Amino acid sequence: EGNVLENAFEPVAKKARQGTEPGQKRLSTLDKLMLENEKIKKAKLDVADWWVSKGCIVKVMHRDLSDGKYFKKKGEIVEVHDNFKADVKMVESGDLIRLDERMLETVIPKVGGPVRIVKGDDGIRECDGTLFAVDMDKLCCTVALVQGGDKIKVEGLTWDAVCKLATPV
Repeated sequence: EGNVLENAFEPVAKKARQGTEPGQKRLSTLDKLMLENEKIKKAKLDVADWWVSKGCIVKVMHRDLSDGKYFKKKGEIVEVHDNFKADVKMVESGDLIRLDERMLETVIPKVGGPVRIVKGDDGIRECDGTLFAVDMDKLCCTVALVQGGDKIKVEGLTWDAVCKLATPV
């Protein structure tokens, strides 16, 4: 029996309490949206869309930097900052410059040269190996990796997914 007003709103109150445990704060719609947005951001970071990696040889592709002094010149990444910026020591001049990854391009070595996989699945990303073959028609390459004593060939890697290493593996 009880209060008529309480009885009228009891089904609504029960429904509102569903899904929450005693003592737990019920999330507002805005809080739920913010949590979902954070999950999406984390998932994007897990995919790892950056590629700069310490020890890689890169080519500077910024035409205006120092009046073109570094354009199409090679350098070694000596330090990475915030995943997207790299300190690059230029091969010819020895200059140290900090650049965003958008100003850089991967370098492909000769077949048999050391490489690092800088893009792709987490299972092979940042693995070091040897350039096994280059397919000029399909603009891709094959890398030979050694993992746990097993030799693995990873085929169909795009040129921007692979970068020359400064030191052999």
